[in-house]
Amino acid sequence: MAYILVLCFIVFSQVQLYAQDIYSASDACSRFETWKFKTTAPENQKENQRTYQRNTQKNIQKNIWINEFRYSISGSYSPINGFVNALALRKSSKTTSQKVFAEYWISRSLFHAEFVQAAERAFSTIIASQPNLETVEIQIAAIECLNRIHRLYRSFDFEPELLKYLPFYLHYYSLTNLKKYTHFDEKYLNNKREILYEAMSQIFFTFFS
Repeated sequence: MAYILVLCFIVFSQVQLYAQDIYSASDACSRFETWKFKTTAPENQKENQRTYQRNTQKNIQKNIWINEFRYSISGSYSPINGFVNALALRKSSKTTSQKVFAEYWISRSLFHAEFVQAAERAFSTIIASQPNLETVEIQIAAIECLNRIHRLYRSFDFEPELLKYLPFYLHYYSLTNLKKYTHFDEKYLNNKREILYEAMSQIFFTFFS
């Protein structure tokens, strides 16, 4: 109980965070999985909306791997094709977010191929690293995938390493950030916190059982 109180204190004493490039996901590791690849909107959003949308679309077209990933999770590709494309992205990645996303894609392909134990280890590796503004949306998707795996296979346990980073996640997805990031709304934030609470409950259940 004392440990939980310390975590809560750290959460509310965190300095405010500022978003950079954002990958946002919904329903990770399900047949409804969707991703949005975008950056934060310009300050004068009304005047620059067309330019913002045009630049975002150019960026998506330039990064062909985004379409390849979408084909992969839609079932248009076999898991092996997704795995190979993910390896290619990892090799050619130019940013931290692309590298971590490639690891997510690899893990997702293993899960799709029903190599559940390998997928569980791969997702666990993703969340064992310190989250930051470039990677947090990818890492929360990995946590959601692990939640799904643990619901299906009770023999798997969450890595307690995640507890170290819970203050970052809980602060980032707090309602105080509702107006700060353009992709946030109350439903989105509540969904992400539910993902975190489910993971926390499984960790504490394992720890105290």
